[in-house]
This record gives sequence, C-alpha cells and structure tokens, in this order.
Amino acid sequence: MNYRTAAKDNPLATGLILALVLFVAMIVAALVIQARARNADETPTDLPNVVAIDPAITGFDYSAGITEQGKWEGITASDYVELFDYRNIVIPATVTDISEEQVQTAVDALLEEHEIGDELTDQIVTETFGADLGWSTVAQMRAALGDELRVAAMEEYVRDFLRNQVTVSSIPPEILAYQEGALSRHFADYAISMGMGLDEFLQNFVGFENLPDFLANSADDIAASARSALVIQAIAEDANITVTEEDLAHYLPDYSLFVEEFGMPYITQFVLEAKVVDYLMGNAVTTS
Repeated sequence: MNYRTAAKDNPLATGLILALVLFVAMIVAALVIQARARNADETPTDLPNVVAIDPAITGFDYSAGITEQGKWEGITASDYVELFDYRNIVIPATVTDISEEQVQTAVDALLEEHEIGDELTDQIVTETFGADLGWSTVAQMRAALGDELRVAAMEEYVRDFLRNQVTVSSIPPEILAYQEGALSRHFADYAISMGMGLDEFLQNFVGFENLPDFLANSADDIAASARSALVIQAIAEDANITVTEEDLAHYLPDYSLFVEEFGMPYITQFVLEAKVVDYLMGNAVTTS
C-alpha cells in the first residue's frame, strides 16, 4: 500500500516533510525578517543591547553551492554513494502498526488544542473540523490521525535509513562546510530573534559555551546530515527525479515568502529532498 499517497488525501498530513526537516528554520527566518522590519523604524537607542554576531555567520548564503536544479554544484553524488535497491526499502510492521493508544494521544492533543472538554461526538467533530479537514465522524477523525501517525513513523524510518544505513565512500568537504554554516546561521537567527548574542543563546538554551564547542560536539550529526544529502541527490540522479513548478507549489505553497531569505536553489533542494523521500516511501515494502 502506498501510505504516502493515502495520507496526502488527508489535509492534516499535507506538508509533513516540511515540518520534520526545516520548517522550524523557516519560522525563525520569518521572525528575523519581522524583527528587521520593526528595527528599521527604530532609533539606535531603541534597539536591544545585543552582542554583535560575526557577519560571516549571519551572512551565510543558504543557496551558495547549490544549482538552480537543487543539486550540489560540481558534485555527482553517485560518485560517492553506493547505490542500493532504493525502490524496495523494507519497513517493518513495528513501524507501520499504530496502536489505539497512540491514536488516542493524538486525539487528546487535538482536543486540548481546540479547548474541547465535552465528550467527543460526531457533531463536535463536524462543527470543529468539518470545514477545514472534512471530518464528520469520530471514526473518520481517528482513522485520519492514524494515517498521519503511520506516515510520520514511515518517514522517520526512511530518513534514519538514509542517514545511517547507506554506504558513502567519503563526503566532499564543501558539503560538510555547508552543513556547519547552515547550522551556525540557524542558531544565529534564533539568537537574533530573541535579542541575544550567539554565545549567550548557546549557553542558555543549548548547553554549550560557544559555537566552536557546539560544532565540535555536533560533528557526527553534521556528517550524518551531509551523508543524507549526498544519498538523496544520488537517488534523484539515478531515478531522474527533478523539481517542477507544480512540485514547488505542492510542497511549499507559500515558498515565495522565503525566497529572499533562502534563495531559490535552496528552496528547490528542499523540495527535491521531500520529493525523493515521497518516492522512497511510495515504493517501500511494508511487512505484515
């Protein structure tokens, strides 16, 4: 069964990949853009007393080294990745079997979010979720949430597989440098949005003294992200997966809001990754 296709019929599951990958980064970028707009109308004495952050960090270009097609410039990923039978990734039943307890937890969270304290009925489901999500019964709501949880679990499994189970001979240094730069910029933007210096932010919220300390302790995760990026591109190269304007509109309906901050090459690579993961999930073999 193609769980990804089935889940896309559920409006609540739309954009799932974005939420799991870099949606938070885009929210932070939006906050920073808003802060800059506010600060543009303020005098220097009105601005928060923030320790200056190295322009080399805040000026990192998310689209640097990425082509308009969303691929690493000058890099053929399949030269580094040992391709495997990616059309038949086996996902065990322990991943796809969603328990009633898991569904109930999702239901409870949704009810709390909408401040629904009464006993859940078909009428309440229709009145609360009918217009936006098309739900009219409790059973329909539970089934949709179960599908969403199943897709999320499958996606997590596939992404973990790409990061840790695929053989990569080596990682081009420019991709490692990119991952470090993007991560540094991400936390710098967070610090700016909170009116803090980068070291202060890292000390208070991440638990590291400074950026070099944080990056050194994150080396394994940075390398895993770089490997995953290579594997994603290698599969796209082999399966001839590309990004169309329709793909951009489907995966990121409001992508134009982020072009100035991230650039089109980055956004295209972002969508390419989402499309490749969808492809892998659509062709995955689930055990019973």
